[in-house]
Amino acid sequence: MKNSFIKRLVSSATSLVMITSCFAGTITTSAAQQSFTLVDGSITATLDDNGTFTVSGTGAMPTYTAASSSRPYYNELSNITSVVISSGITAIGNMTFMNCSNLVKADIADTVTSIGISAFANCKNEELVIDIKGTLTKVDNNAFGQVKGTINVYNQGTYDLVKPKATSANVKLIADTNALKQDLQKLITETKEKYKQEDYTEASYKTLSEALTKAENLVSQASTSTEEIQNAMKAINDAVNKLVTVVDGLKSEINVLITEAENKISTSQMRNQYTTSSLAALDKAIADAKDIVKKSDATKELLSNAKTVLEAASKIDDTGLAETGLKVIASEAARNRRAAAIEEYNSYDSERYTQETYTKYKEAYDKLKETKSHNDDITDQQLDKLIEEFHAAKEQLVPVEINLNTKEYEAIKKEIEDILNNDNSPYTENSLRGATNSLTNLYNFQLSFVEDKSGKIKDGVVQSQIDSATNILKNAIDLESDKCILVEKGDLTNLQTLVESTKNLVEANYTAETWTALSDELTNANALIKDPDNAGKPDVKASEEALQKAIDALAYKPADYKAVDDALAKVPSDLTKYSDETVKALQNAINAVDKNKNITEQADVDAFAKAIEKAIAGLKLKPVSISKTGTSGKSSAVKSAAQLKAEKAMNQAKITKLTVKSKAKKTIVVKWNKVNNAKGYQVQVSTKRNFKKLIVNKKSVKKNKITVKNKKLKKGKKYFVRVRAYVTYKNSKGVTKKAYSSWNKKLRTVKIK
Repeated sequence: MKNSFIKRLVSSATSLVMITSCFAGTITTSAAQQSFTLVDGSITATLDDNGTFTVSGTGAMPTYTAASSSRPYYNELSNITSVVISSGITAIGNMTFMNCSNLVKADIADTVTSIGISAFANCKNEELVIDIKGTLTKVDNNAFGQVKGTINVYNQGTYDLVKPKATSANVKLIADTNALKQDLQKLITETKEKYKQEDYTEASYKTLSEALTKAENLVSQASTSTEEIQNAMKAINDAVNKLVTVVDGLKSEINVLITEAENKISTSQMRNQYTTSSLAALDKAIADAKDIVKKSDATKELLSNAKTVLEAASKIDDTGLAETGLKVIASEAARNRRAAAIEEYNSYDSERYTQETYTKYKEAYDKLKETKSHNDDITDQQLDKLIEEFHAAKEQLVPVEINLNTKEYEAIKKEIEDILNNDNSPYTENSLRGATNSLTNLYNFQLSFVEDKSGKIKDGVVQSQIDSATNILKNAIDLESDKCILVEKGDLTNLQTLVESTKNLVEANYTAETWTALSDELTNANALIKDPDNAGKPDVKASEEALQKAIDALAYKPADYKAVDDALAKVPSDLTKYSDETVKALQNAINAVDKNKNITEQADVDAFAKAIEKAIAGLKLKPVSISKTGTSGKSSAVKSAAQLKAEKAMNQAKITKLTVKSKAKKTIVVKWNKVNNAKGYQVQVSTKRNFKKLIVNKKSVKKNKITVKNKKLKKGKKYFVRVRAYVTYKNSKGVTKKAYSSWNKKLRTVKIK
């Protein structure tokens, strides 16, 4: 700071007097300090050598529109370390001290009542202390934006204004706690007098009551902090602002109830589940509640009554018998119970019972019948109550004595029992049960109408019931002769032989898909073998065929060609520099590779890899010779680089996700995943697994899908399908050739429609 002052002093001595006009103010420089005119004739400021910026005069300081050189002291912002706002100044304008990065002290006189937008913004020195001694009435947005350090205020009102606007600073209330206690006591007294508990909702007044109680405790304490008193005042004011009058509270509660009630019956589907009378009661309660809520002079009593009625009308009546509440319309099950009870009535002849007991039974029946089958104003419980009364009247029926003739009835019972007890050992137990099940059920069902559990004729049974049961059982014997479908037991010998033939198979040698299919069929076959009494001939035959098919479809896992691929990767990219003899040996070793070997032939695959490795090791450079044309000779047997690249690509290519289906007569649809860079595909169809007898041989298929139509394809016959990819290349003579991938690993079969 002193160096800066010396430089200015030297400049002054050289230039004698320098007067600088700077936008809204005037700067005057002297040896001791700088002076600034902020408002002509009323407000000036000085900046001394210690960095103290003192504002003097009367009235409001200027308002600046941007943090720019419009402030006359703009170039000195970083040199200001202390600000003194003298008595007489009433307002600090917008952006006055914005970006005073080295400011550590600011004293604001008690005459200041307003601080403008961003007045102290970005004064981020953490040692900054701002003292505000007066009572502020206005603090604009961002007045203390990003201000750090401490802001001391000396009265509650100023604190309430500054605190929300200075979120990064520590705002402290510096006040006399006794005076604050008096203010708090005054607030408590005034609040109690103005806001009576009976005028507000219980919940909202509870918050105020708790705030008042806490405040009274603070007043009575000998030692309290200004922050505690301040928080108590804020809590009371917040609680007052949140008070809800009883009338408003009731209206709010009723509006919620109206919404909830309307939601319960907002659609025709919802309305259709309730009885008509309970719906009408709820509709009226909603309409009445809406009218009362709209009235500005609605009393607490009217609102309370409307709320009670609406609550009662909208509550679901689970009992189905209450006077109020939404009642669910009788369910289909309850209506069925009603129908069953009414049906019972028709089976009770009035002649079998005393007149007095039958009359009461008839009265209970009539009440139940009056409910009608599609009554929209009755509940399950109401129906069940009537059904219960009906059953009670039925239980009280007193029968008259009846003599019965049961000779023919007993005879037909004996005939049916003989049928059910016949020996049917050639047939499976399940089919035997199925064939006699309906006859047994009918037999037991008819007997339940006539006999009790001990086999005696029930009390009250009349002759017509005995005769009816007899006729039904007679007819049942004839009907069951057409319904009895007996299934012969199957011979399990061949199936057991097939199962035994699989015991030496090793799961690790076969693909997961074909082994899983075999395992499933073995499970089915063993289930039949373990339960010979229920192994029907059709099931045994089907299991034999399925198991044989699963055995035939077993596919070995492919051999591991990693060693071969690793060996091929070592083949030099340029073979022209090696002797024809050693290159031919390498080509023979490569051409000998059969990519269709399975896991049982792994030794052959390993031999391929060793042969290639050996041939690579045996490569010998050919002697350099000059032909007649002046170029080294090339053998026509040498593979071109393009051929080797093509063969390598196809060695790594795989046919995946191959599907084969027969969707039409003598037609096969074949699909598979595309092979990268493939120019085409070869598709073969054969009747033999080894493809020695080809039915179809499509040598150049451009897409990864083909529909094969061939007259040689026979309906119901199984065919084998395989696919491989190819790329084209030019050999050493420039002739276009093909290099093929291996065939798909998982052999596919299809049965022709």
